[in-house]
This record gives sequence, C-alpha cells and structure tokens, in this order.
Amino acid sequence: MNRYVYRALNEVGEEVQGTLMCASQEEAYAKLRPQFAVLLDVIEKKAWGGALVVHLGSWGKEFGSAELGVWIQQLSELIGAGFTLEAALRVFLEEEGLSVRQKGLVGALLESIKGGSSFSGALSQHPKIFPNAMVALVYAGEQSGRLPFVLEQIAQELSATQELKNKLISALAYPMIVSVLSVLMVAFLLSYVVPQITGVLEKNAQNIPWITQLMLWLSVGINRYGVYGVVGVFGGIVAANYALKNPKRRFEADRFCVQIPLIGAFLIQYNILRLAGTLGLMISSGVPIVKALPHAAASMGNVYLRQQVLDCVKKIEEGSSLSQALQRVEEFPALLLSFIRMGEHSGNVGKMLQNSAAQMKETLLRKLQRLVSIAEPLIIVLMGFIVMVIVLSVLLPIIQMNTIAL
Repeated sequence: MNRYVYRALNEVGEEVQGTLMCASQEEAYAKLRPQFAVLLDVIEKKAWGGALVVHLGSWGKEFGSAELGVWIQQLSELIGAGFTLEAALRVFLEEEGLSVRQKGLVGALLESIKGGSSFSGALSQHPKIFPNAMVALVYAGEQSGRLPFVLEQIAQELSATQELKNKLISALAYPMIVSVLSVLMVAFLLSYVVPQITGVLEKNAQNIPWITQLMLWLSVGINRYGVYGVVGVFGGIVAANYALKNPKRRFEADRFCVQIPLIGAFLIQYNILRLAGTLGLMISSGVPIVKALPHAAASMGNVYLRQQVLDCVKKIEEGSSLSQALQRVEEFPALLLSFIRMGEHSGNVGKMLQNSAAQMKETLLRKLQRLVSIAEPLIIVLMGFIVMVIVLSVLLPIIQMNTIAL
C-alpha cells in the first residue's frame, strides 16, 4: 500500500487536504472523486520524503499532452461544480504544481477572457498548445451550454491518445534496445577484438580462413571509415528532415510510407483511428461535419492521408454523406465505412466513430504485440548468429596454429 497526499475543493469551494492509503493512483482517484466537488491533485508520498506529482508537474514549460489532459479535466470539474470560468482559472494561478510558464499561459487566458474574449477565442491565440480541433470543440460547447461536458470529453480523448502512444512506445522499446545493444557489441568485436589477432596471424604467415579474412576486412573498414559512416548517417538524417520541410516532398514521402508492406498497414490504421476518434468527439459535441472534418484531419500525422480526407470536404459540401465522401479514399477501411453508414441511419454518427476508434486501437495494439513477440526472438537469433561468426573467425586461426605446432 502507498501513501497519497491529496488536495481537493469541497462543495462550498474550500480547499481540503489529507492523506490516503491505496494500492495505486487510480484507486486513490476512484475513492476521492465522490467525496469532493473538485479533486485538484494527488501526490504519492515517498519513503525518502519526496513526492511524485501525478498531475501537472513543473518542468518549466507549457502543458505537454498528458498534462494538458489533466488540466482540462480539472477545469471541467471546477466549472461543473459551479465556478465561473474566470474563478476556475484563478484557482490554477494559485496552484503550486504549475510552473512559471504554465501560470503565464493560464494568466494570458484569464486576461483575454477579462478583456471580453470567449474561452475558445482565448485558446485560439495559442495554436501551438491548443490545436484547432480543440478550439472548435470548446466553441461548440460554449454555444450549446455544455462546456463542462465537452471539456471532459476532450480530456478523455487526450488521455486515450497519450495512453495509445505510451503503449506503442512500450511495445517497441525492448526490440529497439536489444537491436542497438547488439549493433554496439558487434561493432566493438569487429573494431577491437578481431584486430588483436591480426599481428599474430601476420607473424606466423599462415593461411588465413576465408571467414577470418572477411572479418578482418570488415574490421579494417570500420576502423578506417567508421567515423565517416556515423557522420554520414547523421548528415543524412539532418538532410532528410530539411528536405521533408518541403510540402511536396513530405507528401510524396508519406505516400511512399503507406505503401511499404506491413509498416504501411500500421501507419494507415493508426492515422485512421486518430481521425475517427477526433471526428466522433467533434460530431458528438455538436460541431457540423463540414467544419469538423478538416479539424479532425489535422490530427493525422501522415500528410498524404490527411490530404485524401480533406479532399472529401468538397464532396460533403456538394451534398454527399460522410460515408459516401470517405468511400473515395482507398485506404479507408470498409468496416469503418459500414459503421459510419449505420450511424447515419441511426442519427448517431459521432458515437459510432468513437466506438470504432476504440476497437481499432485494441486491434492495432494486438497486431503490434504479435509482431513484437515474433521479432524479439528473431533479433536475438540473428545477433547470436553474427556473434558466432565473429567468434569462429577468431578461433579458427588459433586452432590451425595449434594443429601445425603439434
């Protein structure tokens, strides 16, 4: 059991502090939320006296994606508890967990609102932090009078997106680490261990096995040109990043990526589920499809797929349904189109899109886990084979020398 220190606001707006023993942060939140109007933060108290802040952190920067989701969730709870928007923002200005830059951002939002701007208008002044899709959602919430609900939905979407990213990174971390360590080990063997036998072999002037000759050739190449190779790789990466700043090159590169076997399928599914989740949230919040689709397309990282979706906006403006417009996108899954059609018939497109996005996320994670489970042993076997070849290239000449000596 871990000890958690919490801060919350009761029904009259008074701050309450206390401690709680729970097995996890999720359990602490589940127990505390029903007891208070607003739960500000939960801190895990460490045995050495430190604390792990699980909400907004203070790293001297504006909100990251995870921090932004928690901040919006807390803002939703404050407004839902009866706080005005200005009063809710003032609460955050008194929040000790916020960094100076984060408080500066909240202060800027507060000043804009005090100057007569709407909340969506204030957010739109900071496009690098609050994307257009979020601003459109907040505007729809303001117009419908459901701002707390919309903010909560935004927070949940941000949390789900961050969770997906974390799972993808976790799944790929182990094979990437094994691969990097294996390459470094092979480079060490070729650049240091193998050259050690060169002098002995030359002194004895014996016939060198072909496998040893190959390793010596590779060793000489690494020692002479390895630095140039590393510089070339980094230079290529920098040049590629510079080249991809050109919209046309980026478009062509992204189109090529989605055509790569296996990798392309993962990229398509990931981008489509991002589109479906964001578009479903916007439609459910009352944003018209014609306005929601361009903003939702902006959540897609692949420029080629994004442009394919943006080209559908004109079709919708001409009177086509969402499913009819998206049908022209070859990469769009037929199953998702079927869900959209059912949603159009039932009048619940937004909910169907959100459900489809959740299913696609689980499918993507299962496929990735299956691929990683196959790749991990293959990487280990491949690296083991390479190391075995290097060891044989060292041992064979030694065995020959001993044989001759006998």
